[in-house]
Amino acid sequence: MRSDDLRKIVNTIWRMFGIVLLVGALPNLALGIGFAIEELSWQRRSVATTGVVVERETKRSDSGSTLYRPIFEFTDSEGETRRAQTAAYANTNSYAIAAEVPIRYDPADSKDPTRARIATWFEQWFLETIFGGIGAVMVVIGAPFAFGLIKLPKPKAEAPRAKAD
Repeated sequence: MRSDDLRKIVNTIWRMFGIVLLVGALPNLALGIGFAIEELSWQRRSVATTGVVVERETKRSDSGSTLYRPIFEFTDSEGETRRAQTAAYANTNSYAIAAEVPIRYDPADSKDPTRARIATWFEQWFLETIFGGIGAVMVVIGAPFAFGLIKLPKPKAEAPRAKAD
């Protein structure tokens, strides 16, 4: 096999690698953008207030570790005290009893305890950042390969040699 044929095969493989990365980036970017749009929509319709952690719910995971979910109270815009909890359990006990926490809730649905959230960066933007970041990295790595910007160079032609007399 000639070196020129080998170079073409390697460049084709690199290009296919780039295309695979770009195709793989699409669902990650779509999820990141979708979660971000939902979060921005939530922030537009929700109201910010401060809540107080009143207790922690615990449960055991399948692996036997303890999981925690803070339960908090807050006063809504009508002056009523509401009780809510985070949607998911976590393996860290991040919120102490009696700790004040920033809350966002939907005033149109303030009686539903699942419609209030602790408003920290992690709670609001973690998934968007993970999925969007992974998708962006895949695009940055894959695009140069897919569009042929990274390839093996053609070998330099050797200069003709002078004949010895």
